Amino acid sequence: MTRFSFFGRTVPNLIADKYGRFNVMIIMVLFSAILVLALWLPGRSNAAIITFAVLFGVGSGACVGLGPVLVMSISPMKEVGFRLGTVLALAGIGALTSPPIAGAITADDGGSYVYTCVFSGVNFFICLVGIIILRGHVAGWSLTTKV
Repeated sequence: MTRFSFFGRTVPNLIADKYGRFNVMIIMVLFSAILVLALWLPGRSNAAIITFAVLFGVGSGACVGLGPVLVMSISPMKEVGFRLGTVLALAGIGALTSPPIAGAITADDGGSYVYTCVFSGVNFFICLVGIIILRGHVAGWSLTTKV
């Protein structure tokens, strides 16, 4: 269902120009976390899993597409390369370590994905808190501020 990631990488970026990059990123990370915990976790049918895959393609695509945009929007031009490299290196550590951790969690649970879903959902909420704190630090805590 990676085809739907295309829509997640393009449409939220267009919306972000109007409503604010941080605002859209917060909504899309929250959307992804809710999908994991409210659709993947209890989903047992093929329809639920396919729906999750399609919607998660959109949500995760937005997270991937908006990440560098957030770094660019708060960085001075001469520090963009360093900051973007740092953020992507940290993201690479997560991308490298999370699949084996999720696999170990699944194996310890006898092949069930229940705790893997919880692991993923908690990681999304940790990310959400970090982005909200960064948004508050950059632009203040007013919900109407376009950042």
